[in-house]
Amino acid sequence: MIHELLLALNGCHGDVFVCNKDTGMIEVVDELPFIHPSEVQLLNKICRLGTYYQRLHLFVEKQQTAENGLYIKALANGVDEILNAYRQTLLRVEEEAYSDPHMPLTHVREQLDEYQLVLPRVDHAVHVTQQRKWRGGQILTHIHEQCTSGDPFLKSTFQRLLHVCHKVLYQQSSAWMLHGLLLDHSNEFFIEAISSSESSLPGDGESPIRDGVVEASASPLSCYRLRSLMLPSYLPVRVAEKILFVGEAAQIFNFTNMKTMNASEKGHEQLLLTRQDELKLASLLADLQQFPVFNGQQFEAAVDLIRTCVAERLWKLVVEDSNLIGQLCTVKDFFLLGRGELFQTFVEMVQALLSEPVAATTEHDVNAAFKQAIYKVGIDEEMTQHFSLTCPYSASKAQKSVTVTSHHQQQQSGSRHESGWGWLGLSYCAQWPLHTIFTPAILQQYDTLFGFLINIRQVQVTLQHCWALQMMHKGLSSWSASVWQLRSHMAFFVDNIQYYVQVDVVESQFSLLLEAIRLTHDFESIQQAHCNFVSSLFRQLFLQMPSVRL
Repeated sequence: MIHELLLALNGCHGDVFVCNKDTGMIEVVDELPFIHPSEVQLLNKICRLGTYYQRLHLFVEKQQTAENGLYIKALANGVDEILNAYRQTLLRVEEEAYSDPHMPLTHVREQLDEYQLVLPRVDHAVHVTQQRKWRGGQILTHIHEQCTSGDPFLKSTFQRLLHVCHKVLYQQSSAWMLHGLLLDHSNEFFIEAISSSESSLPGDGESPIRDGVVEASASPLSCYRLRSLMLPSYLPVRVAEKILFVGEAAQIFNFTNMKTMNASEKGHEQLLLTRQDELKLASLLADLQQFPVFNGQQFEAAVDLIRTCVAERLWKLVVEDSNLIGQLCTVKDFFLLGRGELFQTFVEMVQALLSEPVAATTEHDVNAAFKQAIYKVGIDEEMTQHFSLTCPYSASKAQKSVTVTSHHQQQQSGSRHESGWGWLGLSYCAQWPLHTIFTPAILQQYDTLFGFLINIRQVQVTLQHCWALQMMHKGLSSWSASVWQLRSHMAFFVDNIQYYVQVDVVESQFSLLLEAIRLTHDFESIQQAHCNFVSSLFRQLFLQMPSVRL
């Protein structure tokens, strides 16, 4: 009798213990003459374990052959470890049964009592995971919630399951942070790559500025972002963001070594971490993986250590090796019109050209004029080789094709976009590794600032020409005092705007940016300081304010 019971507990039912078709549970056959009615209830209670074992064993076998995610396979491995311990208990009971032919059923129940609570809970957790098709962090969150049980054996069982699943998390995090490899074929990791369509720049009506802070693109190289649905509930977002940053940095170095280093330069590739640091940090993560219980504080401390090493390495590479401050000064000179004499000359040269609608050759002509102005003021051409003016003909053409129905709309459309000045822009090709600072989103905002500032300069130059024209014909009676006064008031207003923009806004904010860069050795702090700089320019130049029409 005991041996038939042990077979049933191992999921093998027969003539004495059968599977109830209605409930799906393994039960003892009713009205057997050699089983006392008082024993039936006890046997059925013990046999429940055989049903749960059968279900879980089927789940493990299915996952061994199925092409599912890494986390569900890890869960199956953890369940198999629990079933192995259960099978060892059955083996021990069987040995005791051979040594004691009169072993009572209560002894069997007592030996398996711990599994009366564990197997049903594990079976339920597996059933919910399969039914809801959970993956990755969703599985981790669900198993972690089961670890809050007050029963010590049940708690330790789910902690073992979580420990096995965490091995996948540690391996994915280690590969991402130390090597920039996203090992996630089943889309289960909490970091994902953004498709090219999603990572495109915002449209004309969109702005990556929210609450005064520029939102940098997810990655300056190959866009990545957090997949919040797959982030375990017990892992803070701040830790996930640090992991994302470190992996992006590793991606930058990997891409550069792959694309820019030819065969003759092998051995001189850029390294994010030294081999010694890499082995040390990999060993740290491997040691954490061996702990039976996940410690969030220790994991965050390890991530912080890796992030600090990476941030300092990037800081040195960007600030010292690539002369970030010098490049920022150059960007300010061009995008923010810091070289006033250059743009004064340029505006005078293209005043007539850009007063007309954009033509197919306008962009070529303004770039030729720009080069002439650079030559006239004596600026080194090496400083300007990554800058070029844009004046898209197709966009202007599309704008002119729009029909304005009312006279009032024609007056208010008025316009900046009817002439070439409205389409004039400036582009900059940031070189590696400065593209981590001058991201596409930031450069788009610089282009917006350039368009605003060049229009102020153009109006100022126009008013200066008007003054020269008035001085040439000041004896004519057609120039009334009101015309002189109007030009004077307009020039006073524009000159003060120009002073406010260049002195009170650009120069003061730029000095704050340089000070912030000098006070830190952290790459992310530099990125944030630069974003704050651009955001401050937008705020103080009122470019985020809605238009007011009088």
